[in-house]
Amino acid sequence: MVLALPNEIIQSILFWLKESPEIGFKLHTIFYQCALISKAWNVNTTPLLYSRPFVAEGERKYLIITALLSSLDTKHRTFLEANNVNVSCLYSRPLYKYLSFIKHLDIDEMFSCVRNWYIWTDQHGAESNIKHTVLTTIHEIMMDLNVRLETLYMTDDCEFALNALIEYKDLFRHTKTLNMQAWNSGHIFKELSQSVNNLETLRIKIELYKSASEYIALLFRSLPLLKTVTLVNSEYYVESVCGWLMDHPTLREFHAILLEVNIEALRKLLTCKALNCLKLEFCKEMSGEAQLYLQQKGFMCEDTGHLIIWSQKKKRDSTGRTRD
Repeated sequence: MVLALPNEIIQSILFWLKESPEIGFKLHTIFYQCALISKAWNVNTTPLLYSRPFVAEGERKYLIITALLSSLDTKHRTFLEANNVNVSCLYSRPLYKYLSFIKHLDIDEMFSCVRNWYIWTDQHGAESNIKHTVLTTIHEIMMDLNVRLETLYMTDDCEFALNALIEYKDLFRHTKTLNMQAWNSGHIFKELSQSVNNLETLRIKIELYKSASEYIALLFRSLPLLKTVTLVNSEYYVESVCGWLMDHPTLREFHAILLEVNIEALRKLLTCKALNCLKLEFCKEMSGEAQLYLQQKGFMCEDTGHLIIWSQKKKRDSTGRTRD
């Protein structure tokens, strides 16, 4: 017999699990197990389980898509069937409108789950057509349900990411956090600048191309509420965005993860008076001159064994302005 706990206690346990850093990627699996305990646990856990559903592993990848599609209305089921999607695997009476719970969307993981679902459910239509139909349906239902995405994860080489930004702009209007990996496409920044204008936190990992600074600047200028920026592999771009950093009215934290040390870029960064927190991570040992320079500017150093982290927090006066 399962002990019947009050909802308040269940919610407190779930909140502790969600905030516990030790759990990490196991969280989705744990939530899945919690949802099976009892009806009360299911009711309280399901919104959390489906807030970021596409991080499921193994068999649950296709089960997640099955659950999401099972909550479609007759019109959308008919649309799937008309496009040769086999819907016989869908549940006849789903307990919830699972798509309404999504708060954090990973476009690449969603694409992976749909591909997995295509294989597991023995679909007979062309794979590209089935995947596009399913992905399109999921996005359209999210639009109909007025889903407000809080976090968006994406890479610019996902074939569906650019189309989603173009066709479903309103879906991303309220997104507060963007975490992306950029490889070789400036077009994605242009579309982002027209879609995610309410971002407060931005993290970009830049891989291969050096011509991205103008696109990054375009995106930065379109984000009037931005507070925190992280650039990874960013030695080519830090110097070029310093002018924008100095002028931005709301930016408070800047975090750069650098492969190499660029002293001129560091000097420019330190002129950004609006910032109250600078954090710089280096993958290589710095010269003694550079270390002395950062120490003189009030940076604290931490050596993690594989990264050297220098951080500086500025104090604010009574008017809200930063001071060294």
